[in-house]
Amino acid sequence: MNTFLDRRRERRSPPVLRSPAQIAADQVRLDVTILNVSRSGVMIALPEDIALPDRISLIVGTMLQPCEVVWRDGTSAGLRFD
Repeated sequence: MNTFLDRRRERRSPPVLRSPAQIAADQVRLDVTILNVSRSGVMIALPEDIALPDRISLIVGTMLQPCEVVWRDGTSAGLRFD
């Protein structure tokens, strides 16, 4: 029996763009992969298990989107758009 409770409020979709993505915080940039996206945020894969600040910027192409880190699990993280 699956006891996982999905608390998502919006449907997730695979990313439409296959552009490289980065996160930026404190003058540091890190390449990431966008795993899924919704109207309110994204799930990303990090290249390694590293500490993230509470607030970061997601960079895709020329777009820079401020985000809040809402959860972390090893090399995955959920970001909510500000």
